[in-house]
Amino acid sequence: MKINYIVNSMKDKGGRPRKITALAGTTFSGEVMQELKNAFRLGMNNTESCLDANISERIFYMVMKENEKLKEYFELLQKNVNMIAKRNIANKIIDKKDIELSKWWSERKNKKEFGNNIDVTTGGEKVVPILGGITLNNENKGTDKNI
Repeated sequence: MKINYIVNSMKDKGGRPRKITALAGTTFSGEVMQELKNAFRLGMNNTESCLDANISERIFYMVMKENEKLKEYFELLQKNVNMIAKRNIANKIIDKKDIELSKWWSERKNKKEFGNNIDVTTGGEKVVPILGGITLNNENKGTDKNI
């Protein structure tokens, strides 16, 4: 069942907004669906995609709630730009043997082995708090008090 949603199709009569419900299997019209697909392929988020397709987010989320397969499809499309970026980087590393790009990729993908990590082990010694060892003289009792 395809429904072409038109935003602002009714004049606002004031008062409490009427409840809008979607039917099971509800989807968008062909033109709106194509606009959403194109926006998601570009990596746009839901808000940006709705603006691009000229539909309200309220209607979008209502349809997503009722149509789990469509929701999953749009989530996959949103990952398209990242997938293409990874492919481009990998191809440049493989085809052009780009050493600097290889280092950059390794630092981000294999942080444990190639990242700029700092070892903060104490070598078995007691850890001293940052303010540890600073004392104030408590004049009333004549003793030092640790902060």
